[in-house]
Amino acid sequence: MPTEHVRILLIEDDPADARLIRELLNESKEMTFEVEGAETLAEGIARLAALRPDVVMLDLGLPDSVGLDTVRKLYAQAQGRLPVLIVLSIVIDQDLAVQAVQLGAQDYLIKGVVDSGGLVRSIRYARERRRGELLLLKAQAELETRVRERTSELARANAELRAEVNERKQAEEALRASQRLLQGIVDNSGAVIYVKDTEGRYLLVNQRFEDLFHVTRQEIRGQTDFDIYPRERAEAFRANDQRVLEANQALQWEELIPQDDGMHTYLSVRSPL
Repeated sequence: MPTEHVRILLIEDDPADARLIRELLNESKEMTFEVEGAETLAEGIARLAALRPDVVMLDLGLPDSVGLDTVRKLYAQAQGRLPVLIVLSIVIDQDLAVQAVQLGAQDYLIKGVVDSGGLVRSIRYARERRRGELLLLKAQAELETRVRERTSELARANAELRAEVNERKQAEEALRASQRLLQGIVDNSGAVIYVKDTEGRYLLVNQRFEDLFHVTRQEIRGQTDFDIYPRERAEAFRANDQRVLEANQALQWEELIPQDDGMHTYLSVRSPL
């Protein structure tokens, strides 16, 4: 089974500590390591871009930087090129370790305490955590992209819906205006004017109809002749309606229509619409 090969940039100014770390890494049978060294933070930053290491091991006590400022400076000047970071220190300080991790380090190791197995495990787990972080960041970026796309789609759909609503409002207002115009025309006629559907239900009547038969257009709408006339007269009116529908043309004849003072004869003209 092939072993995993890892490139390491070791930023460590103490030759003895650097040599010890190399020896510990060479003891591993699970992974192979290619270690490049730098003795100052400035040198490490300069070599970072050229080497493109998998892991950076950073000592917190360098000639040109000490403590957590070393981590901050490295991140600030690496410009997003920093891979897995493991911090090395001679100080056993839990708060310092927590702060180092909060700044971006994957692990905090005490020099002179960690053995070969611990060092290799730290590198493996640090890389796995880093992979997990990168996958999480990628998933988050993809989710944000999908959210933006969906938000844009919803905004477009909302704009289209608002436009459709406005169009419907305009159409409804135009229809109401047309209905008002039609009602105004028929109301100003001296004739009795009405419109029925094919089932004989009244859809529209004019003012003359209301005055003669003492019924409002709101009351008559949806009613039939059987609701306002004696049954014999209603049946006669319905039969004449059917004659017009069957002929599919305008017909006229005289009809007897009951009113308050008795029966009146009207010339009735019906047309299919």
